Amino acid sequence: MSPILLLLLALSFPDDTRSYEFVRPAELDDFQVERGSWAVQAGALQCSSKGSDDSLLWRRNAAAIQRIEWQIASSGRCELLLSAGKAPPLSIGVQRGEGTLEVRSEDRLLRRVFFEVRGRDPARVRLLLGEDLRVQVGDDVAVSVGVDPRQRPQLRIQSHETQSRFPRLEIVRGEESLNPRLEDRGLRIDDALERSRQGRGTEALDLLEPLIELARIAGPASPTWPSDLRQTLQTLAVRDPALRHRSPLADLTARFKVTSRDTSVTLATPLSDGWTTELYPGRRVDGPVLAVRHETHQIEVLIRRYDQQFEYWFGEDPRVQLVGGGDNEALARARLADLRVEWTGAQVVSEVERHKAWMGDLDAYGWRMNYERAPGSRPAGPRQRHELYARFRGDTYRWSEDGPAEALALHADDLAWIRTSLALQPRLQTR
Repeated sequence: MSPILLLLLALSFPDDTRSYEFVRPAELDDFQVERGSWAVQAGALQCSSKGSDDSLLWRRNAAAIQRIEWQIASSGRCELLLSAGKAPPLSIGVQRGEGTLEVRSEDRLLRRVFFEVRGRDPARVRLLLGEDLRVQVGDDVAVSVGVDPRQRPQLRIQSHETQSRFPRLEIVRGEESLNPRLEDRGLRIDDALERSRQGRGTEALDLLEPLIELARIAGPASPTWPSDLRQTLQTLAVRDPALRHRSPLADLTARFKVTSRDTSVTLATPLSDGWTTELYPGRRVDGPVLAVRHETHQIEVLIRRYDQQFEYWFGEDPRVQLVGGGDNEALARARLADLRVEWTGAQVVSEVERHKAWMGDLDAYGWRMNYERAPGSRPAGPRQRHELYARFRGDTYRWSEDGPAEALALHADDLAWIRTSLALQPRLQTR
């Protein structure tokens, strides 16, 4: 598809009528199962669980619905619920077997309509939503309910202790509804993340292709791409590292690549917003090399190098310990022992242990600790530190990941993205 055609599609509004004939399982993608067992089978949407309030949420905006056409083929009680936040929903309940339709709000009956259907014919319910709700069953005359049904953004279908069957549902919205293109975008991203969770990374990436093509209209892979798309692509790559070599992730990795001044450390900064980097002077023989920070959430990732030709001391007299810069396991243990004493409220979450292929593609020794900054320190409050020590060409490189525990959990994908992109290489000799 040409970029011009994609742009025209992006700027246009598709037909705002959603017709569900329930002949394809994919039609259920517009709905979220909240309770019960729902499926598209035998030309109908079916609920087979017989729960007291099995529920299915329409995942689109219902605030500007103008008309609903609903067919019910089962005899038991079912409902359409229109709701807004915590306010009591507006309920349209149908019992085809008894031939009744009831409209209720706050358990108050607003209108009861009686109807008849022939044999196994479905009950055909039409709802007209304007300043007043009007209901019609079959060819009967539409009747007024006396309630304004609008500005209720959520629509649910409920089934009550019966195996409900719905052969057809059609929903028509007005021009003031949310941009359908934006809704489709959100659904596509949600579906991609769900497939990724199921281990179907390639399918998830393919599902994002239309969004990627639209982003490319504005330019090649870069920070100017929509942040939700960049963050979703990052999550897919963290869950399935093989995707990192596919377009556009390979291009994004290259675009977000950072190299230390002494060329010894290369990594990709997160694709999400809010991250900055600091490159330390390359003339240093050892010491900090590169830092990546999220100022808003007070997270810092620091890469430090220990030189194999030096010894480093830990502890205080009379318990000073000297450790060679090339002994990554001993460095990890000595530093943990030091900080255990130095930091307020230090509590070790995990002792020093070996991690295979944890720091880039290198094995590393690492530990994790909860602690509190000293009074007056900035930032203050409880924090968590995670350190990893990997040996490369005789030197030891330390990964320090520090921040509030909740922030580290929130940015777990960002941190995993940095760590798995990390590559070490021979450094410039600047002594």
